[in-house]
Amino acid sequence: MKDKNTPDVAWKFWQESKQALDELGDLMQQLATFITVDHPIPPPPGIVRQIKRDMANFQEKFTLLVREQKRRAER
Repeated sequence: MKDKNTPDVAWKFWQESKQALDELGDLMQQLATFITVDHPIPPPPGIVRQIKRDMANFQEKFTLLVREQKRRAER
């Protein structure tokens, strides 16, 4: 049985966390294309729905990652 503090576990958690943050960064980039200081353009409704779904997905993934990390730390 591997120790909970092995580099493999920490590396996997880091990779999953980075992936979740990268996905969030992509969402923010999409939003930035519609928001400008001079001429804000309302994003199309389909994009807004997709961004909301992606944001909820990000929140769920990140919450699960944090819970798993806490669970492993308690062992």
